[in-house]
Amino acid sequence: MSFSEAVVVLAIISIVFSLVAEHVDLNLTNYKTIPCYLALFVLAEIFELLMAFDALRLRNVIQLAGILMFHVALVVFSTIQIHETKVALVRSPNCDGSVDYVRCGGPGTLYRKVEHLLIAVPVVIAASWIVMIFFVRALYYEFG
Repeated sequence: MSFSEAVVVLAIISIVFSLVAEHVDLNLTNYKTIPCYLALFVLAEIFELLMAFDALRLRNVIQLAGILMFHVALVVFSTIQIHETKVALVRSPNCDGSVDYVRCGGPGTLYRKVEHLLIAVPVVIAASWIVMIFFVRALYYEFG
């Protein structure tokens, strides 16, 4: 479960990064938060995956419970990132996409294009977390 969740989330994050990098100079000051977030999220997903494999190998239920708490932190982090990406990309919230594709927040803009992907990340992680609760509970009874 953890592996499939990591693959889906990393694919979504990669798509968001490619869409933003295609239209924005990421070396500019106000856009530097986007690649930083995406890099941290990739590292967090890889860390969580390695910790899950280690916990299963060692039959460590406490570590599995820690992974569940880490999942909650990932949900919070990814939810906050929706707003942070909007702050980084949108400079004029009331204009439409015909005025400026990158800096506007109206329909047809870059932010609206990546917004649904950014919303999908916490949804996927939260759904994975719910499924993982049942697996960790079963492993708790199995491992003792």
